[in-house]
Amino acid sequence: MRTFWNRSDEEKLKYLYEEKGLSLSELNPLFERTKDAIQNKISKLKLRHTDKQTFSIKSRLNCGKNNGMYGKASPNKGKTKENSERIKRAGIKLSQTRKMLIKQGKIKGMNGSKNPQFGKHSWSFGLTKFSNEKLKKAAEKQSLTKKDKWNKLSEDKKNVIRKIMAHIGANCKKRKTSIEIIIAGLLDSFKIGYEWGYEKDGFVFDFFLKDFNLVIECQGDYWHANPMKYSEKNINNIQKRNIKRDHKKINYLLDKKISCLFFWEYDIKHKIDEIKRKIYEISSNKNNKTT
Repeated sequence: MRTFWNRSDEEKLKYLYEEKGLSLSELNPLFERTKDAIQNKISKLKLRHTDKQTFSIKSRLNCGKNNGMYGKASPNKGKTKENSERIKRAGIKLSQTRKMLIKQGKIKGMNGSKNPQFGKHSWSFGLTKFSNEKLKKAAEKQSLTKKDKWNKLSEDKKNVIRKIMAHIGANCKKRKTSIEIIIAGLLDSFKIGYEWGYEKDGFVFDFFLKDFNLVIECQGDYWHANPMKYSEKNINNIQKRNIKRDHKKINYLLDKKISCLFFWEYDIKHKIDEIKRKIYEISSNKNNKTT
């Protein structure tokens, strides 16, 4: 038998739906009616939830054990296009399908003025991790994630990445620094052949003198923390990182039985005669070998 809504029931429904923000499933036990009957009355009364209420309902009804995925793992957990052939094929297929639909005019591309963000600034425009707390926290989180990912890699994989980064660094080195130009000039004047930006096993060296199995490194006073100017107490993280890398370079060269000379910026600019003498001695060794 059909039960008609009275004024009191309608007011109750309106209060619970619009004021309290209850969902249809939560209203059903409070009325002796079917869900369809309640839904029809909501539609006739034109009742609406606010965006905040809708978000709250979804969070409330789908959190914890109410979530259909509670306690379950996604079939794609831990899989990417790099380690799953199925996901790789799906990605390629999606990309090809999208390109085809754009070409046919069925969907619009997002490049240029068609991009909704065209001509607009990002919310973070002009902000940095030093001026915005949100960006600072995001940067710290990303740094920890990358460190954790790096620490989980095997030493072989780390070495592969180091070699790739060294190769990129060598290619990005477009011109010599001011102190490298001075040393290059001295080597040229003594007719000593060298390879500049020498890349080997994940390291990039300023000069490699093949005939003498010798590496020459030009150390900037600031970037490498010249001990004449900086103590361990007043160096920054960048300088600490560079010092650590310099030690790794020295250990590598010792292990490979490659000789090395490290020249400080101060010495290159203020004690050039001493450096000339050392390079002259190198040149003399070459002449002695040939005679």
